[in-house]
Amino acid sequence: MVFLLTRMNLCSPENLELVRHIFAAKEVPLRLLGKIKDQREFHRPDWDSVRASSNNPDLAEFDDYFDFVVERVSSMKALWEE
Repeated sequence: MVFLLTRMNLCSPENLELVRHIFAAKEVPLRLLGKIKDQREFHRPDWDSVRASSNNPDLAEFDDYFDFVVERVSSMKALWEE
């Protein structure tokens, strides 16, 4: 899954439009994407349940996944700076 996300162009016009529609449907402001990086410790406690539900013996650490998401979301900065 992570491999596919590293190859996906999240900033393509089609993907940016998809994200706009998803957030609009959920009535969530796009500006919240820019705040993800500040929410690391808020999400950390849920990692144990993710680990418990995974059958992946090569599951990385929480910080590895969180940093990956922050990096990918930061590439979509144009969404919340419009």
